[in-house]
Amino acid sequence: MHIKQNKAELRQHIRNTRAALPSSAKQQAQVQATKRLLELLKLLQSQRVALYHATAEELGTSDLIQQLWAQNIALALPRIHPFTPRHLLFQNYTPKTTMIPNRFHIQEPKLDSREVISLETIDTFILPLVAFDAKGHRLGMGGGYYDCTLAQHALWQPALIGFAFDEQEVKTLQPEPWDVRLTHLVTPTKTCTFATV
Repeated sequence: MHIKQNKAELRQHIRNTRAALPSSAKQQAQVQATKRLLELLKLLQSQRVALYHATAEELGTSDLIQQLWAQNIALALPRIHPFTPRHLLFQNYTPKTTMIPNRFHIQEPKLDSREVISLETIDTFILPLVAFDAKGHRLGMGGGYYDCTLAQHALWQPALIGFAFDEQEVKTLQPEPWDVRLTHLVTPTKTCTFATV
């Protein structure tokens, strides 16, 4: 799909497309994509995975979370940094973590300084996205939180995995200089690995 629109229009188009998917199709897609992602994480030998609580319109992560806990994989969730604009903190995530809605109405861990972890201890990030292309470029919601937070990721080179419906693919995205590119992508029908150089 090739849409010559600005990013705001493209975001809205893809979000509308995603929202229009039938519930049964979304559920089937979640099952298929979760299976693929678990296989990739095993291949990558991921030990600590940062992921997110999916919104109602995103590809669900609840089954993934439960299966990773069952495998004793350490999980981390993002929360908006209380002091640094457009940055995220990551906290340990367990079944006992208290969740609260942030200003965007997204569930995040209640701030607990004892549970905050260093980015460099995370070997794998599963990233939300609105759209992606065949080169591993990712279009987020526009806040730049992940791009700003992961700007120094080359220092420790984690896996950066996009997780999305197939319907979120576009022909070409024009990345900004600060955009962080994916190393991998998982959809219900495919697993992609992108060159990191």
